[in-house]
Amino acid sequence: PPLSTPSKRAILSRIALIFDPLGLLGPTTVIAKIIMQDLWRLKIDWDESLPLDVNTKWKRYEAELPMLRNIFIPRRVIALDDYVKLEIHGFADASEIAYGACVYVRVTDANGKHSTRLLCSKGRVAPLKALSIPRLELCAALLLAQLIDKVLKCLTVKIDSVYLWTDSTIVLAWLQSCSRTWTTFVANRVGEIQQLTTPHHWHHVSSQDNPADLYSRGVTPTSLLQSQLWWSGPTWLNLDKGSWPQFPFVINKQEIPEYKATAITTIATKQPFDIFERYSNFLKLTRVVAYIFRFFNNLMRKIKPSRSYPLQPGADNSVSPDEINHATQVLVKLVQRLHFPKELELLIKQQDLNKSSPIIRLNPFVDESGVLRVGGRLKLS
Repeated sequence: PPLSTPSKRAILSRIALIFDPLGLLGPTTVIAKIIMQDLWRLKIDWDESLPLDVNTKWKRYEAELPMLRNIFIPRRVIALDDYVKLEIHGFADASEIAYGACVYVRVTDANGKHSTRLLCSKGRVAPLKALSIPRLELCAALLLAQLIDKVLKCLTVKIDSVYLWTDSTIVLAWLQSCSRTWTTFVANRVGEIQQLTTPHHWHHVSSQDNPADLYSRGVTPTSLLQSQLWWSGPTWLNLDKGSWPQFPFVINKQEIPEYKATAITTIATKQPFDIFERYSNFLKLTRVVAYIFRFFNNLMRKIKPSRSYPLQPGADNSVSPDEINHATQVLVKLVQRLHFPKELELLIKQQDLNKSSPIIRLNPFVDESGVLRVGGRLKLS
């Protein structure tokens, strides 16, 4: 009988009368849970009268409850005799008010006939603290992974394949990447899902073919009774796999939310150039540098054979005078850049030196080879 004076206590008592351990009536019972959550959100006391809108919602739902008596569920889940293949299909979905997961058993007999039936489901109302839809979809995927794990541990028959379906492309993108890529909320749930399942189990399904959508928004007992999608899954599950519709999805990596911010600290330090400290003999140093440039030129000849290289080795591959002169010039320019960087920069730009420069009295200039030289008559020669 309907409640004469609905209250939070009376509604909770009425909800407890619905015995549904497998969640077969989940899309209907979730409506009652949503009403209870509304009462908690409004901070209604246990025996306080309900607000008009909540009372109307409950009355409408309560009037539908007798229809549950008309729901008959076959005890036998594996509907075909002498089946040769058994698959598990799980679906997950979420909305702003609830999220859920449902599991189906699909069997195939020797003649290629297929049959799919609902095995169990589980759902929850969305938390009072508002979450984004992708996060709620991820919670639904985690719920499905946990439910599948329990189902596989309980079943004593051989399972040939497991398929997990979600209509959230963002969740699929999260699951295909390392959990450490994402923020803490997403990373923790992705990590647990990846422990319970593998990425190749997960597939994309359209929203209209997702039976978990009924759980996420709730339906009346009358609608649930007539829903072939809920009791048997999408119609294409009764077809051969080659006839299943394809649900391709493409998502731009830059559009995937919840990337974890990575802090990178760059410290610039000046490392002393100690090549001059390694050799006590300048001639030996120039020979080493000459061999370095010869090695570099040999590599460049292989990369660009058409290019001309004026530096040629001496007889018996010894260091030629041209190579020594080139190495000496490089070392001189290197020393000048280490000790007079500001002066070189200003002179190359044809600007005057600062009066505080220690070489300003030498009237320096930069020749055509880039070497800093003392001015005077040499500059005019």
